[in-house]
Parts: sequence; C-alpha cells; structure tokens
Amino acid sequence: MIGLADVRDWLKTLALTDATWSIGRYEANKEKRVCVYTRADYGSAQAAIGGSEATKTEVKHVSVVVHWNRNHKETEVAALALYDALKFNPRATIGGTTANGVTTGGVDLTYIDLQLPEPQDVGSDENGIYERVIWIDLYFEEG
Repeated sequence: MIGLADVRDWLKTLALTDATWSIGRYEANKEKRVCVYTRADYGSAQAAIGGSEATKTEVKHVSVVVHWNRNHKETEVAALALYDALKFNPRATIGGTTANGVTTGGVDLTYIDLQLPEPQDVGSDENGIYERVIWIDLYFEEG
C-alpha cells in the first residue's frame, strides 16, 4: 500500500517545486501551499475472485488542493502545471527508498486516472487566496 507521504513526495518531483507541500492540512494564511488528502471512495471494496492473493491491482484515491495566491490567473496556471505533469507522466514509481538516483521498493503506477477534466476552481478562502482542486485515482500493483 502507498501512503499519502509517498504520494506527496512523488507529486513534489513533478511540478510546483517552489510550493510548500503537506498532508491533511496547510497554513491557510500562507501562499503557495499544496496539500494532499485521501479522498473517500463511495463505491464498494474491490477484490478479485480468490481473495487478496488473487487481487493484483489496488487504487489510491487522492485529492490535491493547490492553495496558491491572490491572483486567479496565477493560481490557475500553477494548478494546470501540476495537472499536465500528471496527465503526461508516462511512468512512475511511488514510495520505496532512493539512493544514488535509483529507487528500490515502492510500487509502480499502472494507471493515473484524473477524475476531473481540469483543476476545479473552488474560489478563494477567507484570506483571499485562490484554490484549485485535482482529484486523482492512482492504480498500482503491489509485490
């Protein structure tokens, strides 16, 4: 299984390197924050016939909030940079240990499903900072 910290660390390598990344919460009064959350799956649990040993593919449901700045256009551009990096990322390994540029362990993503056609504009917060949300389903095989 991959954790949110693994997903956050992978996303940080794709885009928005000048952002502060977090899991579960962020400082709302600060700009250029990106936060990764687990998104509830409202479907049923999936398992192959034969149980856990026969189930090869798992899904991690993630919501990413791009909490950027007080400029609507700059917030949209930042969110689109991350969205496009996800959309055009052909291969990825999440988690594991990296040493000398080589990642060992972790899981290989088999499919990245962007659940929304673009980063969704959710307006600005009480501090006037605009936000966009990206929903991602990450399909992977473990072991």
